Amino acid sequence: MSGARPIKRITPDAMRSNQACMQYGCDESTAKEYNPPIKPVAIQKGEHMIRKNIKTYLIISLFLISIGGFGLHFFIHNPAKQAYGYVPFISGLLSALLIPLLFCFRKTLHLAHILNGFTAIIGVITMVHFSIAKAPIYPDIAIVIAKFTLGRAIFEFEIFSDLDAAPQIKGWSLIRYPNMGFWYVHLALLSAVYALGNMLWR
Repeated sequence: MSGARPIKRITPDAMRSNQACMQYGCDESTAKEYNPPIKPVAIQKGEHMIRKNIKTYLIISLFLISIGGFGLHFFIHNPAKQAYGYVPFISGLLSALLIPLLFCFRKTLHLAHILNGFTAIIGVITMVHFSIAKAPIYPDIAIVIAKFTLGRAIFEFEIFSDLDAAPQIKGWSLIRYPNMGFWYVHLALLSAVYALGNMLWR
């Protein structure tokens, strides 16, 4: 029919990118307008293989840095000798064994991201306190921050199948999950709660 609007092709990548865009808080109309061109099958397969390899390398890196951090904390805060050593022991086990496994599957991606983020926040807060009160362990804090950024890289790599569809976040959406503002706010809030608890219940 003359004058009829052409039907837009909706690819799986476009659908995933649109969902990610709306989830991150960008404009819904912008999300619906984005529709990347369909690529030849051979190129799609090659890109899929490369993306799968990159994600595998990132998960292996997360596992190695987590198991290394767990080993360091076990020798510094042995739970058999120090009661507070159970916190880094349990957090280290989660980080080394459970979280990398959860990052392997798209269905558990958000759970992995949340666990990785909050274990990192708890680790940073408690280790800063330990560094001030007892002995400086700033290299260990750097390892925990690296663990978080690796997990964040895996999360965003999986969410955005096409980087051209990455949304521009503005306003209050910046502090909404899963944006980075969400983690900054929780770092500040949990730090305040920890500091108050330490002052009131010594």
